[in-house]
Amino acid sequence: MLALAVVCVFAFQATAQDDASTWYKIYYTKAQKIQALRIIKELGSRAPEYFPDEPYPYIVARISNEEAWAYYEQGFQVEEHSDYDPRHAASIIRSDRAVPGYTCYRTAAETIADMKKLAADHPGLVTLKDIGDSYLKTTGQGGEDIWKLELSKSNGIFKRGRLLVTGGVHAREYVGPELALRFAEYLVDNYGTNPDVTWILNYSIVEIIPLVNPDGRKMADGTTMQTDWRKNNHKHDNNNCGTVGSNHYGADLNRNFKYKWGESGVDWDVCAETYPGKSAVSEPETKAVRNVMLTYRDYNTSPTSPASTDARGLFIDLHSHGRLVLWPWGYGDALAPNNTQLQTLGRKLAFFNNHTPEKASGLYPASGTTDDDLYAEKGIPAYTFEMGTAFFQGCSAFESTIAPQNLKALVYAAKACFQPYKYPKGPDALNVALSGTNLTATINDTRYNNSNGSEPTQNITAAEYYIDQFPDPEWPLAKPYAMSATDGSFNSKTENVRATINTSGLAKGKHMIYVRGKDAGNNWGPVSAVFLTVN
Repeated sequence: MLALAVVCVFAFQATAQDDASTWYKIYYTKAQKIQALRIIKELGSRAPEYFPDEPYPYIVARISNEEAWAYYEQGFQVEEHSDYDPRHAASIIRSDRAVPGYTCYRTAAETIADMKKLAADHPGLVTLKDIGDSYLKTTGQGGEDIWKLELSKSNGIFKRGRLLVTGGVHAREYVGPELALRFAEYLVDNYGTNPDVTWILNYSIVEIIPLVNPDGRKMADGTTMQTDWRKNNHKHDNNNCGTVGSNHYGADLNRNFKYKWGESGVDWDVCAETYPGKSAVSEPETKAVRNVMLTYRDYNTSPTSPASTDARGLFIDLHSHGRLVLWPWGYGDALAPNNTQLQTLGRKLAFFNNHTPEKASGLYPASGTTDDDLYAEKGIPAYTFEMGTAFFQGCSAFESTIAPQNLKALVYAAKACFQPYKYPKGPDALNVALSGTNLTATINDTRYNNSNGSEPTQNITAAEYYIDQFPDPEWPLAKPYAMSATDGSFNSKTENVRATINTSGLAKGKHMIYVRGKDAGNNWGPVSAVFLTVN
């Protein structure tokens, strides 16, 4: 396969000016599988066939030499296949495998099918759970199950972190379900090779509900006249709202949760976009998600009292649009009892996705929302990401900016969910690397989005590493090893640090090294990791 890549380099260079299309084989590895499926979708009928069999799976595609060169530069191995006859294709790719006009998004049916496949392909890492039924299914009118992906390595280690991610509460918002499922796929694809993903799934549970509102999404996947569908498909009192445009029947699920239900940001016209339903938690989709929320440990005594800063767990609801990171309260101007901590984490998350961090009511007052309800019930930090600039976000912006930036935010959330009110105040451990037994990293206390106020930062005062023992307040036996500042002293908000690992007592094989830093406010940040192999 290496020789193939070399041959292709000369072929492309020799014909760089020739833009005529020809048939190519695009080989992909296991790690490139998701990206390869995206290419299949994007090329449509120009990629009529693929061969997924190991050890050398590939796509057959009719592309220009410039496109072939671009795929090569992305890490694929490409080979001309000029004798290919598409009439003899053995594995035809479906031409309808995406939302019409938006080839980067999966339909409701495709999302559910891919969730089931992900769980079937990774039984030791992914569990698929049916958490309830959509409105249409509860009434015998078809409908769908509501599915939750539960990602965690089944290794017997007691789990300390918990992250819940939901998408598709509003049917017409294509970005949320796609990003939620891609997050699941990213974690699965990188487990065992990416050290941070590996420890996240070893020590935590990541729960992902990509499609909260499958009935509504099926309407939004339909004809152009129905794509503005927002609510579920509950036809209250047999009303005649119609099915065209945004004023249709159904309940707004993000106004149907319990806390402060019906108090603000709602419209009692049953045809309105923000109709909250007949009563709090009246909709089966709301009940399904809320039942998952209620399994979280309770860290507050009441919604008006601060939750314990030792709280574990974190919730993010994916929406579009507005480029915002929002936290409670959303129902009105009052500050949540943990507003300072919520704001700090919000600014940290917004550093990654480059969205504006603000209290939810700053967008507009709305009650009965997902994030207000979970924070009120359990005291767990809860956020809404309003991603992008449109309900029907174009694929170019989604692929180049929205998906990669928000995936980084979700990975940080998975790290922070162990101590979400504490870790975001501390510095990040970056660029963790090993050269032999020489361990290096950068400890940085400045990574916040200060577009809406300024987050205080401090000098770094310490850094440490652990070998195969995850540092956790409830695991006091984990042994720290000090790291020193590369320049000789800790006197800056960003410090390069180093240490030499003594491997004499370590067994042969792969080990995990955890690194973290502390600032002058005595705040430890979350860990980052690197693999150490002892031969």
